[in-house]
Amino acid sequence: MRKALLLLTTMTLALLVAAGAALAQAPTQHINQTLPVDFNLDDTEGCSGELIHLTGELHAVFHLTLDDAGNVQHAATQFTFANVTGTGEVSGGQYTVPTTVTSTAHSNLGGFPITGTEQSTSTVIGQGQLPDSRFHSLLRYTLYEDGFMTVEVSQFRAECRNGSQ
Repeated sequence: MRKALLLLTTMTLALLVAAGAALAQAPTQHINQTLPVDFNLDDTEGCSGELIHLTGELHAVFHLTLDDAGNVQHAATQFTFANVTGTGEVSGGQYTVPTTVTSTAHSNLGGFPITGTEQSTSTVIGQGQLPDSRFHSLLRYTLYEDGFMTVEVSQFRAECRNGSQ
């Protein structure tokens, strides 16, 4: 799950940098995008004990504040999985993933570094008797102009629940 969170954080930062460059004319911008979801969730050491292949859509909403030069100064984002379902590699069981991730990022007047926090609660719901998993995380990240990024996992906890609860 941590790999999925880091992937989502990297996607967020890449989209923020691209959006800042493309929208340099306006002091504030609101962007809505729908992106495909297609990856393996590694829950081999978690509740299900297997890889779960997830597919569906990710709805991304960005609220950007730009300075006079068009640099992103503040960004608030929300990512919501839409119709994301998965299939367990071993069990063949079906899962649904109703997840929302919120993120806030700040940059200095030169554009870099971009620092931010990302808070998420992800739920993987197993059908029937398959276990349900819930993950809570708080990440703090910094993206530097040369592309180097640091990520600190400030909080992470996972909960398992028996199926049909």
